Amino acid sequence: MALLLHVLMLFLLSGGSARVVTDFEHECGGFFAGGKSPTGFSGPQYKQICQTLNIPYYATYYDTDNKIPVYSAYRFEEKINCTRKNNWYIEPQLDDETAGPNMASEGSVKKRGDHQALNKDYKNSGYDRGHLAPVYLARSQSCAHATFTLTNAAPQNSSFNSGQWRVLEAQIANELVNQCLKTYTVLIVTGVVPGTEKLKNRVNVPSHFWTAYCCLDNNNKCQISRGFIGENKNITPQNITVKGLETELAKLYKVSSFEVFHSSTAPKLIEKNYRAVMKPPLLSLMLLHKTHPLTEVNGRY
Repeated sequence: MALLLHVLMLFLLSGGSARVVTDFEHECGGFFAGGKSPTGFSGPQYKQICQTLNIPYYATYYDTDNKIPVYSAYRFEEKINCTRKNNWYIEPQLDDETAGPNMASEGSVKKRGDHQALNKDYKNSGYDRGHLAPVYLARSQSCAHATFTLTNAAPQNSSFNSGQWRVLEAQIANELVNQCLKTYTVLIVTGVVPGTEKLKNRVNVPSHFWTAYCCLDNNNKCQISRGFIGENKNITPQNITVKGLETELAKLYKVSSFEVFHSSTAPKLIEKNYRAVMKPPLLSLMLLHKTHPLTEVNGRY
């Protein structure tokens, strides 16, 4: 009976399942444009995680040395008002390969923290636990709950998190609702670039946060796409083509090339003037905020 109660308690404390896998293109490839994940890096410190809560909700590429994700990839299906929770979970499999696949609260895990961040790392640090796959763009309340794992978070300037980054998330959501959802499958990748500072001499503080979306047609082509990148401070992120973002990320990651969306998803149509596809209310909003419109048709190449 005691063993049964213990198992039941662990189940109740679990936020869901987060399986560390060897090939998440196969295990949860539905979160990647054309089923192809962004560029990966060599080294055993990089782990592929399928983040699920009964069903898969997003995928995370995690750096166990820096104890932050490289990116999370997810789908946007509708704009809903999800409630937020304050319970953050960890991934036991990152510290113990024999552990079960469920996310768990720190108190229920004995071996923890060698290869991932813990809540105490953020305490009194001045940084927020910044979501990569965000609550605001979650497709359901269960999906929103599944985003509260520290494998989906990185230290983010608190003013940036509640300021310009939140504004950007809202603008992207509005644009995708207006331009993509009725016709395309919307795929988003959000990531960070490691910086030089560490929290508690353990968790890397990113120098940059970035995100990009792809409105994928039935032929697996990104017909509408856009990229954004900003330093980890409360300034407006740069609004650029996905190709421009990939070029910038290759420099920041110090690699020869970097793909957010696989080259096979590149559209063949001629690039159009992005103002021609903007709906007047959103265009006015962009001009009001003195930012560029968010959408570019076939704007990656």
